[in-house]
Amino acid sequence: MQSCEIKVVRRGDLAAISHLTVMPTVCPVAFQNPAASSEIDLLAKASLAVGTESFALYGPHADALEDDIDFVLEQGEPSWLNISTTSHQGESPQDVAQFVLHAAHPGDEPFRCLLVLDDQLAAAEALMYELV
Repeated sequence: MQSCEIKVVRRGDLAAISHLTVMPTVCPVAFQNPAASSEIDLLAKASLAVGTESFALYGPHADALEDDIDFVLEQGEPSWLNISTTSHQGESPQDVAQFVLHAAHPGDEPFRCLLVLDDQLAAAEALMYELV
């Protein structure tokens, strides 16, 4: 298995993403409640700026969040159309972690897992522990 660096950012502190170095990144996002368009825009653009290649959305509104992030990607740079998004609505934290660690990032090079957590989603903590 390739090496993976885990960084955790809380939903209320999305601006902290911009302080990360640029490297290949998979970004699991675990939100309890729907996100405002300004929050989605900040999340997507800040994550892309630090190297996100894939978003894995988790939580009860993951399908809608995936659509919202796809919309931001479609409105952006042409290269953003190569960014993958997956919804894991209704899946277990264990299944999502397995996807992130073994399928979301191809190849053997090291990558970062940028986990964006909503403290209101109880399963978000379980996802974090599955990844570490």
